[in-house]
Amino acid sequence: MATASIPLVHRGRADVARALTGGVVVGVLDGAFAMALCLSVNPACRAERMFQGIAAGLLGGAAFEGGAATAALGAALHFAIATAWSALFVIAVRHWPPLARARESRYGAFKVGPAFGVTVWAFMRFVVIPLSHARAGAVLSWVTVVMILGHVLFVGLPIALIAGARGGRGANPSPPPLASIRRGRA
Repeated sequence: MATASIPLVHRGRADVARALTGGVVVGVLDGAFAMALCLSVNPACRAERMFQGIAAGLLGGAAFEGGAATAALGAALHFAIATAWSALFVIAVRHWPPLARARESRYGAFKVGPAFGVTVWAFMRFVVIPLSHARAGAVLSWVTVVMILGHVLFVGLPIALIAGARGGRGANPSPPPLASIRRGRA
């Protein structure tokens, strides 16, 4: 019985590590990109205000009066959302063979990553933001085009490269069964 659980535990830990790593990397890249975009629109833009804007999705306009506490909440939400998207990709690659094959193909991350980035942007823009207390900007503007491009480069692509990475042998790398090790076939 123990031999059957070893590969599952190994894969589970590796999947969690990829999801967390993807979430941290995307959280940093997307946060830096959002800050640069904010500064290009408003030179007085501050990180505190940007993260308060994320917290406003939960708290509404009161988030802008909460100082560092609501900025910290916004930053935590930002990284949680990035990690959730990363985890979703890990799960999708594990359980949807066409996506796994596409990701494992030559330049696979560069094929599926951009599509995933656009999907993330569209879901956030047309589902999450309207259901939250946050204000949504105009859909058709140069900022929208830049945001979609940002999601391709700083969300979808890093997630596909990190969270979708497999390493090792085949689509589901796992340690060899104990029986193989005992017979010297590992």
